[in-house]
Amino acid sequence: MNAVDLAATRGESAPTIKVCGVRQLDTLLLLTDLEVEYAGFVFVPGSRRYISPAAYHELLHAYAREVRRREALTLKLGLSNPPEGGGRAVEAAGEGGASEEDSAPSTKRRLPKRVGVFVRPSLRAIEAVLSRGPLGVLQLHGVAEAREVEDVYFAFRIPVVLAVGPEDFSLVQGVRVPLHAVLVDSPGGGTGRTFPWEVLPRWRALADALETRLWVAGGLTPENVGELLRTYRPDGVDVSSGVERDGEKDPERIRAFVRAVRGGAGE
Repeated sequence: MNAVDLAATRGESAPTIKVCGVRQLDTLLLLTDLEVEYAGFVFVPGSRRYISPAAYHELLHAYAREVRRREALTLKLGLSNPPEGGGRAVEAAGEGGASEEDSAPSTKRRLPKRVGVFVRPSLRAIEAVLSRGPLGVLQLHGVAEAREVEDVYFAFRIPVVLAVGPEDFSLVQGVRVPLHAVLVDSPGGGTGRTFPWEVLPRWRALADALETRLWVAGGLTPENVGELLRTYRPDGVDVSSGVERDGEKDPERIRAFVRAVRGGAGE
């Protein structure tokens, strides 16, 4: 029984996937083709996965242009359906990224929901990104006080994922606004190292009490994500370095991770 079947037997949806550190058009197109639910963009200057607001804006433009090119090819060839990633995906991207929708193209593929990753950002820093392109979720790292989360939530009314270390229970318990998810990550985040998963049952109980999702990150790979899903059953998994090769997103590693989550975990 794989992870999708496990979720179905409990009346739950399948685990969602977030690939973080997206910087290239080919990666975003691949995530669309694979129907990955979330694409993460790191707006943290100094990070090796950093994407500037201007580069993010251009990436959305490039995505829209490529989808339109595919649709034009479809019409030229007289095909009934656009190629992978076509249809309303360009509408979801907007004319250069003017709106954040969870639209499904006619091929039934979905543009990943765009997640902006920030470390203790000012409201002005978030606004600088939103002025160049939409985001569907704001992911906050390095938060010291619950009020920081609340300030961001009320300023933008965009769903918030709160990223925390394995022992940061009191921080999450103090948040008084709805959370899209609690993301439990290795201390520091983006390290490529796992943390002791034995703490996850406590996080499961807290997430359930808050009526939010439990996501897990930190050193996940195609090789170990199946064990995580079988044993602890989080609602979502977040991967970055685990699908890279030589510091760049690797298509085969991404495909292998998706297979492990959706088709191979638990078999």
